[in-house]
Amino acid sequence: MKKSALWGAVLAFALPMMFATATQAKTYNQRGDALAFYNVNNFKTLANSKYTVGKYSYVTDYNSMTKPVTIRTKKGNKKSQMSTYLKLPGGQLGNTQSIAVTPDGHYAYVMSTVAPGSNTGQITRFNMQALKKLKVKDLNTCLSGTSVLSKYKNYVKVGPKFNTGHGQSLAYNPKNKQLWFVGKNSINANVQRVSTASLKPITKINFRLKSTVAMGENLTFDKKGNAYFWGYSTGSWGSRSPKKSIKYYKGKIGSKSVKFNLVMQGIKNGPGAIPQAISYNPKSNRVYFISDGSIMSIPASKVGHLKNSDVKVSVFNTKREFEGMSFTSNGEGYLLVHDVNELMKFNKGAI
Repeated sequence: MKKSALWGAVLAFALPMMFATATQAKTYNQRGDALAFYNVNNFKTLANSKYTVGKYSYVTDYNSMTKPVTIRTKKGNKKSQMSTYLKLPGGQLGNTQSIAVTPDGHYAYVMSTVAPGSNTGQITRFNMQALKKLKVKDLNTCLSGTSVLSKYKNYVKVGPKFNTGHGQSLAYNPKNKQLWFVGKNSINANVQRVSTASLKPITKINFRLKSTVAMGENLTFDKKGNAYFWGYSTGSWGSRSPKKSIKYYKGKIGSKSVKFNLVMQGIKNGPGAIPQAISYNPKSNRVYFISDGSIMSIPASKVGHLKNSDVKVSVFNTKREFEGMSFTSNGEGYLLVHDVNELMKFNKGAI
């Protein structure tokens, strides 16, 4: 074999290896508990008003495939309304799980899994400004039989598939302009940073909150860069934290480590059966707990010191799943719903 041919063979073998290494997420293994110490005896739960949420069928709303839909508050102490803003591709996205909108509203990042129960998925980036300028409202019907990449390849980028976990935690940190998600929400957990360009993980932090506390499945950031997640209590603390009451956590996700604190005031009556998502509105400075068909919010400035009047709840006239919610810096709110995949926008009664 000639020398040039030999080098060609070496490069042909080495280059894929080099690129494979370069594309792997940088991993950090955090030592010690990431959850700060707390005294259970100091925990209390706010006995807020209860707004019952009915059963949900989780069946495909075929009617919503072809026409805009408007849903309104049917009960609660916060009147609100939202309507269809953008119908999303069905086959390309699969099972949509979470959304993160940039503060300027330029991009929306949607995380989805290939099928319900799968840990394999991807992130799709939508150029919201361009699609609005083109007056595109339907990426589902108008793309029937057509690849989304062929017709709107300059405005919709479908990222590569990777291990997303449940996928319901994609969140944008406006403080440092970083995109994060919870890759594993067990006792031994991880969070991962995603490149907004390649739409794949570039950093992974392995950590443990503590031996008895698992990481939540949802995530959001406020304008100061604080991270939040929530879940329902198992009731193991008795009357201090009744079963199905809300426990939520506040902390920081750094470049190499994670730190959280349990907020020492729970909320007795949550918004629904399943903690689907959490969000934050920088204009109202409120944190949102999202469940199917219902949304609860509290002021971020009063976290841990809430009064009953601080808690706002909207229960909507729908049977569709609420998968995720995200806000721009001026308070425009977008809700990701399923089934079918759709973005709805609040247009009355800013929640």
